[in-house]
Amino acid sequence: MVIGVDASRAFVKDPAGPEYYSLNLIKNLAKIDKHNRYILYLRPGQKANFRLPHNFEAKIINFPFLWTQIGLAAETLLKPPAVIFVPAHTLPLLTRIFRPRLPIVVTIHGLEGKYLPQSGNLLAHIYRNWSIGWAVKFAHRLIAVSEDTQKDILKTYQIDAKKIQVIHEGVDEGQFSKTTGQNIHYRFKTFILFVGTIQPRKNLIRLIKAFSMLPQKDLGLVIAGKLGWLYGKILESPKRFGVEDRVVFLGRVSDSELPGLYKKAKVFVIPSLTEGFGLPILEAQAAGVPVVASKKGALPEVAGKGALFVNPKSVKSIRSGLMRAFVPKVRQDLIRKGKENLGRFSWKKTAYNTLNFLEKLKAGP
Repeated sequence: MVIGVDASRAFVKDPAGPEYYSLNLIKNLAKIDKHNRYILYLRPGQKANFRLPHNFEAKIINFPFLWTQIGLAAETLLKPPAVIFVPAHTLPLLTRIFRPRLPIVVTIHGLEGKYLPQSGNLLAHIYRNWSIGWAVKFAHRLIAVSEDTQKDILKTYQIDAKKIQVIHEGVDEGQFSKTTGQNIHYRFKTFILFVGTIQPRKNLIRLIKAFSMLPQKDLGLVIAGKLGWLYGKILESPKRFGVEDRVVFLGRVSDSELPGLYKKAKVFVIPSLTEGFGLPILEAQAAGVPVVASKKGALPEVAGKGALFVNPKSVKSIRSGLMRAFVPKVRQDLIRKGKENLGRFSWKKTAYNTLNFLEKLKAGP
């Protein structure tokens, strides 16, 4: 079977959640599947950053704009694979219209933009909601990365539940349990860590306010992640709350440096208003760091028993969770339960489940 994969999100300079998912899933499909043939559709200037096995082909589609809706659509109409897999939201609509029996599978990572209008600039927000809506309506099958995302899809779009399969993301436990690679040095001996894009949904203003209320005045807060959108007030918050000398915005941290950053942290916190999955939780658990997490979205589903859960809209609750995570007995319990929780997740498991799902469409959707 020939599986065509929109790999355009897998090989980008500044990856976020869907991009990490795309890359790790493709890497692990390459490891486990030597039988099917794969065509990885790429944008101009992109190339695979790992050695492809003999049954994988990288195909550059030279189209400068509307790449998915014209370039990818034309390629899959003229040279159709047996199945098209889109790891992040946006399907080629013309392919669906003119080849209605060609199975298309799309992964939905969350409906944050639907419920939180501040999830991106206006045009990006409109396009994201449009692309997810059309994917849900026209894809033959959907993959939801969490049960929470599946629930949101069913509530919002009223589609047949049989159309959706929940397949969790994974984590490379070995990568984040390494003790090497700790090359980033800070002026803080002890710090709390947040990893994620700087945007309103991540709830960083409340986090910074809660941090300013902690009794430990030698404690730092390290915020690692690229600038997203509507971040002005977030960047101003440390000064507003009188902790500008104890809060550091690192920007995006490289994949080689990130495990060491987790290892050095005393506590990891993710206070998001919602998340479709929450991969940094698993990375922190793999690194042996106690986790404080929002109780909203898919975060409780992902963290299992290996986190302290807080109300993300309550500064007092976030502060309380952070304080408890420094209690030695609580810390030990969180680390142990976090390690146990990792048994539910691996990229190899994600790849096997995804492959089984795709192969079921051999005979048509």
